Amino acid sequence: MGPSIDRRRLLQIGAGASLGIAMPRIARASSKTITAVMHAPLRATDPIMTTAWTARNHGYMIYDTLFSTNSKFEIKPQMVEAWEVSADGLTYTFRLRPGLKFHDGSAVTSADVIPRCSAGPGATRWARNCSNSSPS
Repeated sequence: MGPSIDRRRLLQIGAGASLGIAMPRIARASSKTITAVMHAPLRATDPIMTTAWTARNHGYMIYDTLFSTNSKFEIKPQMVEAWEVSADGLTYTFRLRPGLKFHDGSAVTSADVIPRCSAGPGATRWARNCSNSSPS
């Protein structure tokens, strides 16, 4: 079982991330700058916690995902190099691509990904909903 995060800690992390995004020092340290004109104010930076399109669009610009869709709307691996599904369809095993890095150059590991995908107490709403649904 991975570490759990309560709502207060999640809000603290979100606030810290928001401040970090807004800090011009970070923008100067990066060799790439994203300039985007949103149709509405960005009120939440976690696209899992909101249904707002501005959060979704913002998330696609700065977060990486295990899978994504291409221009033909086909689901393709993004962070994943290979994956397996158990015979009963209840367990998915993903192997991350080598060389994945955070903005600071540190390596992305499975320990960074598992808390967002697990069905434990610190799981996202998506993971909890998936764990409660029956396989088709």
